[in-house]
Amino acid sequence: MTTVPKRAKFTKGYVDKVRPAAKDDFHWDTDVKGFGLRITPTGKITFIVQGRVEGSGKEARITIGAYGVFAADQARDVAREHLRNMRMGTDPREAKKQDAAMQVTLRQVADAYFDRPGKLKESTSDEMDRHIKTVFAAWEHKPIASITEDDVRKRYREMTTKGMRGKPAIGSANLSMTTLRTLINYASRQFRRSDGSPLIAHNPVLSLKDEWIDLQPRTRDVDEKKIGQVWNALGEMRIAARDDDARVGVD
Repeated sequence: MTTVPKRAKFTKGYVDKVRPAAKDDFHWDTDVKGFGLRITPTGKITFIVQGRVEGSGKEARITIGAYGVFAADQARDVAREHLRNMRMGTDPREAKKQDAAMQVTLRQVADAYFDRPGKLKESTSDEMDRHIKTVFAAWEHKPIASITEDDVRKRYREMTTKGMRGKPAIGSANLSMTTLRTLINYASRQFRRSDGSPLIAHNPVLSLKDEWIDLQPRTRDVDEKKIGQVWNALGEMRIAARDDDARVGVD
């Protein structure tokens, strides 16, 4: 059997000759220092890049992707970019974590919030979920961090002028925005950027403070069958809101 040297310029011919060992084995490219191959005992070949992050002293090893998905030349270009970022003090591993956090959707945050054992009654989570599926249907599967103040103000005005059925729905507007604010606060506590700061530094729902429309007192009685459900839902949402600004929409 021909022995393949552990250091060479990676080409298709070279990579095709690589054979697995009893444990993970590594080969290194002579064209770009730090660009390598990892071969598992089962024969899976993956391109990697390894280097030291400037200013941190940390050594980072990044998986680029599998051979076949990437050709050697394509993987080498990716390796160069990662190494360039490391020389500028950026750890690609942290950047990847941040990228993942930035892609967390409103739906994913809501599911995580609802799934906390013993925190919410089913009626409360159902009510909050209804707002997501109706008022915020267009945002349900978009990154929660991408929701802007302009988005919030526009949606609030739509709800307070024409609602979901062509007529003002101030109550639904207030409750839905309280739901959104609560979920964004939760996302800020649970998801972090690479520097440790909250995923969302400023809750965009706060932009409604000067536009918020207080509901006028009801002039008719609530159906007795619904009093308990409404009272419990509002009470739990008030607790979840945590601060006075968030409670404006519930009180």
